[in-house]
Amino acid sequence: FSAVDIQVEFMFIPWARADQYAKVGGADASCCWFEQDERKKYGYYSDPIFSYSYSFFYLKNSGFDWANLADLRGIVIGATRGYTYTKEFTEAENNKILTVHRATSDIQILKMLLYGRVQIFPLNTDVGYYLIKKEFSPEDAALITHHPKPLFKKPVHLVFPKNAEQSNRLRSLFNKGLKVILDNGRYSQIVKEYDLAE
Repeated sequence: FSAVDIQVEFMFIPWARADQYAKVGGADASCCWFEQDERKKYGYYSDPIFSYSYSFFYLKNSGFDWANLADLRGIVIGATRGYTYTKEFTEAENNKILTVHRATSDIQILKMLLYGRVQIFPLNTDVGYYLIKKEFSPEDAALITHHPKPLFKKPVHLVFPKNAEQSNRLRSLFNKGLKVILDNGRYSQIVKEYDLAE
């Protein structure tokens, strides 16, 4: 947005409220969302901003490995309430094929992982390491790693509420600004600065 001379005020709110803002307003845009048919009914998607990669975090000494969801049977999986992972994961959870323990926050589940109450935890890879570094001692942080095979990797977007008059104009300006920073190298600098996956 700054590349097209628009100042932004950021609000950090729970996911459910951010989704409501994307739906009915309350903010000019909401971030960061995967494309879903349901959300397309009430929101305009920006061009892709970057990709979220979700990986399974686990204790290094557990020797965890996986190739497909069938390999996760009998493993106690931590998951955050309100998060949707993949359609297949949700179906396997709902059909009790997978043993999934839901908790209210990522931090709570990372602590459960550390104390052996869950064995693996699917989490945005960048967010996972940020939280581990921020919340745990270096000694505890060193016990946790992630599996190189992601559960999924998908692009995320800003969503602008369809019921707001200025949404199409703001989306167009955002997309223009995103192209500017992609072309001038600023995007790559940001990715490097925050150690994000492009």
